[in-house]
Formats: sequence, C-alpha cells, structure tokens
Amino acid sequence: MIRGAILRIGIALLALALLQTGCRKGEDDPFLSLRSRKARLVADWNLDSWSESYPVMYSGVVYPHEIQLNSNELSEQYPFRFATNPDSVVTFNYTGVLNDTKFEIKEDGRFQFQVVYVQSGSTPDGSSFTRTRNFSVSGTWSFLDGVGEFRNKERVQFQIENSVRSIEGPFPYFLAESGIGRDQPLVLTLKELRATKVVAEGETLLSWLGLDAETNPLGTIQLELSR
Repeated sequence: MIRGAILRIGIALLALALLQTGCRKGEDDPFLSLRSRKARLVADWNLDSWSESYPVMYSGVVYPHEIQLNSNELSEQYPFRFATNPDSVVTFNYTGVLNDTKFEIKEDGRFQFQVVYVQSGSTPDGSSFTRTRNFSVSGTWSFLDGVGEFRNKERVQFQIENSVRSIEGPFPYFLAESGIGRDQPLVLTLKELRATKVVAEGETLLSWLGLDAETNPLGTIQLELSR
C-alpha cells in the first residue's frame, strides 16, 4: 500500500509539473522543467558569446558589418563613410578584450545590457591606437504570444528606452539617447532556455548601433548567456 501511495503521489507531481510548464518551447529546451520560463529567464547573466552581422549599403555597394565575441575576445569589421568624403568608404578591422559586461533581466519587467571592452585598431593612415568602448541599453522586456510557427513564450521582446554609446581615448565619442527603439523592439527567439544557460537568436537593426548608412536593413544577432 505504501509503495502504491508513493507511486500515485509521483504520478500526480509529474502531471502537475506538466500542467505548469507544458511542453518545451525552444528546440534545445530541457524536456521537463519544474521552473517557469520567467523564473528561468530572470537573472544576472554572463555574456559568453555575441555575434551580429549586417549588410550595409553605401552608394549602391553592400559592405559587411560584423561583430564577434567569444569568451573575452571581440572582433569587429566596421565600414564607415566620412562626411568630408562621401564617395569613399573605409572598412576598419578592430580587435578587443572584454572589460565588463552586464545582462540583467529583472522580475519587474526591466532589463539592462552593457558591454565595455578595450579596442585596438588602426587609422586610415596606418597609425595604431587603443581605446575603451561602452555600449549600454535599458528598457522593458516581455514574452510574446504564440503566432504562426512560434509557440507561446518562445520569443522575448526587449523594448529599448535608453541607450548610451561612448568611446574613451582616440576619436572620443559620447551619445546618450532616450526613447529610441520604441517602434523597433529587439525580438529574440529562445532556442535554449535553462536555469543556467540561454541561447537566443533574432533580427536587429543598424540603428541600435548608431551606424550611419543609406539603408537600415535587418541584421542577425545571436547571444549565449550563462550563470
């Protein structure tokens, strides 16, 4: 009788867990989790990898703009057109070492994302330089309902309300903006959502980086977080 009671309790607990969590949403999600998707997502995360790629068009020519972060090393390919010479586009190739990151997703529906890294590169005349770059955004986040091929809470929306971009060192720069991104939120598909790991991908716009281009096409973004 005791064994039968234990078995019935186990079946009831399993059924309750299935009712609370349902089937997995992301393709690499755990088969079963006793924690809700919100409970798994809300945390102070470490940024393990970050990849962005955009097609940038100047004078009808497409140039690649790419950012890659793996572990603590960052590389960037950055096409730029000088206002004094609009017919000339220069591609800068930078490398960097990560200094600090923050990816905080809060219970109250707020988020803050910050990347600070030491960047090394060279000017068009070949002079080398080192400088510190900071990129920080904050705003609100929410799960999206299921639509089409996407399941309920498979995607998460980040609505950027404030943005700060700065450079300390050669070619210093500082820009703080409020209200950007309200009509163009960052939507990420959660490919894997665990209590200790998040893998997400989606589309984003050049305007998030403040890059001056004739077109503002969609680019791709991939993130991997851990704690």
